[in-house]
Amino acid sequence: MRKTIIFSTVLLWVGVTGSVEGGFIFGTPTNLGPVVNTVGSDGSPDISADGLTLYFDSLRAAGLGSWDIWMTSRETTDGEWSPPTLLPAPVNGGYSDSGPSISADGLSLYFASDRPGGYGSPDIYVAKRETADDPWGIPENLGRTVNSSSYDNHPSISSDGLMLFFGSARGGGYDLYVTQRATTDSEWTVPVSLGMTTNTIYNELSPDISSDGLSVFFDRRGASGDRDLWVAARDPRSDGPTAAMNLGTPINTWYEDTDPSISADGCTLYFGSTRPGGAGGQDLWQVSVAPVRVMPDLNGDGVVNLLDLAEIASHWLKDDPSTDIAPAPYGDGIVDYKDLAGLSEYWLTYPGQ
Repeated sequence: MRKTIIFSTVLLWVGVTGSVEGGFIFGTPTNLGPVVNTVGSDGSPDISADGLTLYFDSLRAAGLGSWDIWMTSRETTDGEWSPPTLLPAPVNGGYSDSGPSISADGLSLYFASDRPGGYGSPDIYVAKRETADDPWGIPENLGRTVNSSSYDNHPSISSDGLMLFFGSARGGGYDLYVTQRATTDSEWTVPVSLGMTTNTIYNELSPDISSDGLSVFFDRRGASGDRDLWVAARDPRSDGPTAAMNLGTPINTWYEDTDPSISADGCTLYFGSTRPGGAGGQDLWQVSVAPVRVMPDLNGDGVVNLLDLAEIASHWLKDDPSTDIAPAPYGDGIVDYKDLAGLSEYWLTYPGQ
């Protein structure tokens, strides 16, 4: 049965002028302000799962002389950010320590470093702690299986802790790779390239995997010649991404726009940019995000009703792409209660409603 998906470009915010790009609706980017940003370069933001802590790297004068990892926090997701603090040793060690990625439970911090003892420059490390109140332990190199003799940087750990995306120059150019493991106690597998649908002759860097595992944000050279932000949807059934889409304006500008980090709820995108309006150098910015809504008209008759419900019922507990509609955009390989819930959101909905 042919599945017809009707895209509705209705803005999800009242009174906000947004831009629809790449399946998302964006608000207006705002600078995180002088409390967080400095006249130096501030980049690679990574927001915690609860949205209350933002890790980033910085070349600010108050650091140790190279890229260091900093953090800022707030009491609520609507609160003001506190003055950033430098993560103490052994995370920062006077070397180039950058590209932080915090695990969903807040107990593992992945980052890149050119400290001695690695296999290339830089390598990917992880520091761990027992509780959120404990200090970070000694960072561990992820080993020769993950790291190469070349450039490995900007790790992004998935919400379940089983996939690690990163940028690497091991293949000659800067491309995106992913390594996986069966459990959080298992060894990482040999990294594989995200493939030609995502990696190109240009440099792909700074991947960030969404909390649902279905979108990979990253940066790549854009039409302006500087770096732009892009997104590639990931099909969990094939484990591969689709062709990447440029996020467009107002996210991307004629300046450098880099280092994306999408919040766990998918409502805010943090990134670095050299655009005007900041404190100087590269600053940290944020923008509101919402997905373009879809109407699951499974039989193509222009309305979601009992006939569409019958389609789901006839394929119940089966792997049927035509009715496996949730979670968007590809489903999860089985027709079940998630698809029923997705259908119910549009019950008796017609195009344009």
